[in-house]
Amino acid sequence: MAERMVEIINLWAKLFKHKVTTNPIIGIELTKQATYQPVAKYISVDQQQTKLIGLIASTLAAGSQTDSQFKVKKVRQINPEYCLMALLGSTFAAAEQPKSQFRINKIMKKIE
Repeated sequence: MAERMVEIINLWAKLFKHKVTTNPIIGIELTKQATYQPVAKYISVDQQQTKLIGLIASTLAAGSQTDSQFKVKKVRQINPEYCLMALLGSTFAAAEQPKSQFRINKIMKKIE
């Protein structure tokens, strides 16, 4: 069983080019863990754009009801880096099956 685990760890290290170290106590090779941080799906918009977008959204939401009031708390835009990574990831994943559909739950960025 332990030999099989060592084979799996070595295969994993070769595929993803992780550095492998040996634990002298138990004699099983361990891979070093890389650190990752999540990429934000949405990013903040500057103050001038927030006012303009809030004004347009409030006008559209109010319609013909001129006595209504709206308060816009946050305005965010999609992160272009997140959008690009989601597009590239789903494109590579769909290379073999072009009619497939994918849902991206989380994108992580490696910290070096």
